[in-house]
Amino acid sequence: MPARRYTFFLLLLLISAIIISGCGGGGGQPASDQNTSNTAQPDQTGGDQPPVPTTTTSAQDKIPRDFKLSDEMPDFIKKAVSEKRPFVIVFFLKGDYTWNEAKPEIDNVKETYKQISFFYIDIDSTKKDPKKSKLAKELEVNYLPEIFLINQESKIVYQHSGYIDRDTFKNEIHQKLSLK
Repeated sequence: MPARRYTFFLLLLLISAIIISGCGGGGGQPASDQNTSNTAQPDQTGGDQPPVPTTTTSAQDKIPRDFKLSDEMPDFIKKAVSEKRPFVIVFFLKGDYTWNEAKPEIDNVKETYKQISFFYIDIDSTKKDPKKSKLAKELEVNYLPEIFLINQESKIVYQHSGYIDRDTFKNEIHQKLSLK
């Protein structure tokens, strides 16, 4: 009987170690598809907060891809596409820790680049608005906040999930849109 307890204890210890190390299975994408950092950004509130994961999709993998305009798109998207101007779509969840940290950074970028339209879509609003819901599904929104940068030719040239700081976002805009 003691051997069974010892085996059970070792099995429990092994399972705990796997869970703690985060080695519970793959996300299905090769490591080259995304750059993930689990480093927390400085906590502005002074309290202990969990790490803020981020994911950036590289341009070679999913993007650039055409931003398909349809009658089922929200009107503000149709207008930006028809005016052939760059725009940013940010899907977020109000009250989420990562969104609370990222919003001031994104707002700073918005103030810097007046020639780019910024559209904020609360993911909860997609439940009431079928056009926003379809947009979120077509863009495969999965981790919030999720940012899409669309150029003048209506191509998605950058996609980012999670926290982003203003300097990183500005650098991506410079590279992808050749703006100053």
